Amino acid sequence: MLDELSRISKLIKTHCDGHTIHQEWLEQLILAKARSSLDTERSNTKSMLLLIEFARTMMGDSECAVIYFEPNFNDIINYPIGYTDLVVFDPELNLENIVESKHLKLARSGRKAMDKELKPAREQHDKLMKILEYPPGQFLPIEEQDLVWKYRFSLSQHKKALAKFLQCVHWEKEEEVKQALDLLQQWVTMDTEDALELLGPAYHHPKDLLLYLLQLVQALRYERRDLINAYLVDAAGEDQNSLNSSSENYANIVVPSDSSSIDSTKSCCPLIDLSTFLIQRACEKPIIANYLFWYAYVECENNSSSKDKITSDMYEAFVERLSITLKTKNEQTQQVRLSIEAQKKFVDKLVELTNIVKRVQGSAKVKEDKLRSLLLEGDDSPVKFNFLNFEPISLPLDPEIKIRRIIPEKIRIFKVSAKLPFLFVCETTQGEEYPIIFKYGDDLRQDQLILQIVTLMDRILRKENIDLKLTPYKVLSTSLKHGFVQYIESQPLQKILERNRTIRQYLQSKVTTTNTEDTVLNETGIPREMMDAYVKSCAGYCVVTYLLGIGDRHLDNLLLRDSGQLFHIDFGFIMGRDPRPLPQAMRVSKDMMEMLDEKHLLDFLRHCFTAFIILRKHANVFANLFSLMLDANIPDIALERDKTVKKLLDKFRLDLDHEKATSYLKDLIDSSKGAIVPQFYDYLHNWSLAFR
Repeated sequence: MLDELSRISKLIKTHCDGHTIHQEWLEQLILAKARSSLDTERSNTKSMLLLIEFARTMMGDSECAVIYFEPNFNDIINYPIGYTDLVVFDPELNLENIVESKHLKLARSGRKAMDKELKPAREQHDKLMKILEYPPGQFLPIEEQDLVWKYRFSLSQHKKALAKFLQCVHWEKEEEVKQALDLLQQWVTMDTEDALELLGPAYHHPKDLLLYLLQLVQALRYERRDLINAYLVDAAGEDQNSLNSSSENYANIVVPSDSSSIDSTKSCCPLIDLSTFLIQRACEKPIIANYLFWYAYVECENNSSSKDKITSDMYEAFVERLSITLKTKNEQTQQVRLSIEAQKKFVDKLVELTNIVKRVQGSAKVKEDKLRSLLLEGDDSPVKFNFLNFEPISLPLDPEIKIRRIIPEKIRIFKVSAKLPFLFVCETTQGEEYPIIFKYGDDLRQDQLILQIVTLMDRILRKENIDLKLTPYKVLSTSLKHGFVQYIESQPLQKILERNRTIRQYLQSKVTTTNTEDTVLNETGIPREMMDAYVKSCAGYCVVTYLLGIGDRHLDNLLLRDSGQLFHIDFGFIMGRDPRPLPQAMRVSKDMMEMLDEKHLLDFLRHCFTAFIILRKHANVFANLFSLMLDANIPDIALERDKTVKKLLDKFRLDLDHEKATSYLKDLIDSSKGAIVPQFYDYLHNWSLAFR
């Protein structure tokens, strides 16, 4: 054995740039240690010593012993010790880590009865609470996973702990899965907002649905594609011919090689898959079916354009399955399917119409005249569709509204935007007017997301009995290039300030003769209700636009309603992005603030602070919603995908207590009120509009 060690030690060397350097000092250390160990072992044991003779190989001109070899691996890889750019194959990379496996068996197997009685000590409790505060999607190291697993029964009484617990389960271990599923039956019900985290890519095992439907459709991309493919065949039922006629588009759906059968998937888990759940709800509620179709329909185009064919095919299969299910379920769902088909045709004809008008040379007025003449042509128009009289259809933007014609006299083209959005006033089946904006050439998915978040923020505040008079209007993307926007009767602050010297004078002009002495403030001449709406909406949008990092704020995208409510439009820049240098974190212009006396200024600040503190408590909700949108290719999210959630959470300043957070917000408001740079940008914006 000593002779063998001696031979090995003499061959220890480092190869650098073709030179061989003998390490004599290391040889002496090895031999001395080997002799000492051998003498100690011989004197302390009566056992026999096993002499191992290693296989031999040639390395250059020297013979050496092989102390480790990989079966069926013939090539000897020789590389220099130390820093190197050489990539070396590690044959153990995909092998089981026996140390980790042993650790898991010791830590998790056969301890169910004991763990039920475990209560964390103070130190462990503090660590667990810190883990529960982690943002959605944060990876837990093995030590923290073991800690959560160890105290899982104690944590089952915490709503927010479920997502962290599920991240700790080794889903390939049958015994752990069984324990986890049993424990899920006892876990306290999660809040709907927190449950959104479970739909993300980190969780592979699967009340207000409409409010979160946009993210649920995004979560479909993380669902197993074999489920959707198999259910597509099941949904066809007797309508197999319909499925076969369109099978070309869905033939390439990829089924993972390691997927178990659909039947076994259904039987081992009491929960239905997400796609089935959404389609079931769509069959029960026509309004859900309407939005579900358009959200998924746009994703077919979105993922196709990003060359993600697997995801694109999955969404196409989902849309087809939804269509087949609606057609075959019952008479009501058949009508919903026909309504969606009519909506698609209506949108296609609007696209044709706007394409013709956009090619017309001239001003917005010239284009308006051309659009009006095309509408008046009826069936004889180039688009072969009579917009003056058609069968009533549900409006895609608001399916509870049915329209039957477009009124040519009331169309408008907005020249404020370079895309020239079209305003169509539709007549409903009830004889009322419903104005909508059709935008062609814009991807409205970012606006659609922001308005959904504004709607959610408004609902959260209202649950706390705080009504800040927000105006979360509807937006629906029907393609990556076009969509609908609800029109709210209002005036841009820019136009108001051009025609009136101040916002105060404009609101005073809206006071009607029906206002009594009791409803009018003597100091301002503005009704109390109108003034209250103005102060609250200013405060609400200051906080909302700050939290979402809304950029490109100028006086043409700040609008004022006759009721006194101020609101923002056009969310082409979010998450802190802005086309202008040195942007302000919050837009509080001098014109907005000049009508607030000391009392109303204090009310404004109070509303800002209240909204900020309430929304901070729900930061995880918004983080979950945005995390589900990370793969949606929304421009300002895709730009820095890995930083989106962090940038959002940074705005909430969760590192500060409520008092310091309020002080931080006040400093922001104070710095924004006196900012000169936004006023200069407003001047440049007006100058560019004049030339347009």
